Amino acid sequence: MPLSASERVNLIQSAATSLAEMSRVDAELALTIFDVEDVPFRGQSWPGHGYTYVIERLKQASDDTLLSLNTHLAGEASVPSDAGPWKDGYIRVFLSHTHTNRKLAGEVRDRLVGEGIDLFVAHDVIETDREWIEEIKVGLVTCEVLVALFSDDFRASAWCDQEVGHALGRGIKVISVMYGAASHGFVFPKQAFEANPDDSDAAIKIAKEICRLVKGEEPTSIPDPAHAAARRYARSRSFDQARQNLQPLLNLKASEWTPEMVELVETARRENGQVGEAWWYEELVPDVLAEHLDDIGVHRPPRPSSEPVPSAPSDSDIPF
Repeated sequence: MPLSASERVNLIQSAATSLAEMSRVDAELALTIFDVEDVPFRGQSWPGHGYTYVIERLKQASDDTLLSLNTHLAGEASVPSDAGPWKDGYIRVFLSHTHTNRKLAGEVRDRLVGEGIDLFVAHDVIETDREWIEEIKVGLVTCEVLVALFSDDFRASAWCDQEVGHALGRGIKVISVMYGAASHGFVFPKQAFEANPDDSDAAIKIAKEICRLVKGEEPTSIPDPAHAAARRYARSRSFDQARQNLQPLLNLKASEWTPEMVELVETARRENGQVGEAWWYEELVPDVLAEHLDDIGVHRPPRPSSEPVPSAPSDSDIPF
């Protein structure tokens, strides 16, 4: 599959920026060695007109040439394999993501630490006093796997397509996460999965899938999303939170419920007043959940007969 127009533009601009910063002799050497077609240099000075000149030469370059040239310009050969802000002994994974998804990226990174996977998330791992572009280049050159988080603003990023193109040029594994948008360009769907941007457990699910695809085994330290949903419900700190945290539990199948989860939500009914006394329209939140569990065939322990009956809902507690 050929590079998209956006990917070509990004790779051409990236190469032109790097070459224009060199002497003309060094830039001409690189362009010649990579068999880039020659055009007359019409500028009066270098580097003043170097950028425009290189752009003109690269316009007709093949996709393979652009990928290979950008890999060379990233300085892969001159960077030690153990360079970069990586944890010793961890699998080095670079996460390509847009600025709007930086919080999610950080959450995924935190989940993977216990699995021996070090996720390069630029906003988390680059020191404020370091040249961040150079650090990203080092991360790209020394990573072992790249994960691309394809969100709806991925194509608009000035960097994401270049990062993916660089990884493809190196020939390392590229994993696609279709996070509201489909993958594109040379990224094939063999190593890919979907994640829902509206899912509150997206970070957990993405971390689990990355672990499976990178290590080829099930994670042991990442909590199951269903268990996490039950814990959030049990720890609700307000009536509104209890109502909000109820909905994910109503979407779970019977096979996803464990005895520990049932015990957790039943205990919350008795011990957490923000859960036990929260109303969902004309029913208590725990009663709505109990009816759902009965409907899908999940066994629940009998409710103690001495358990007090909560008072009727006030107008301020009804969710409408």
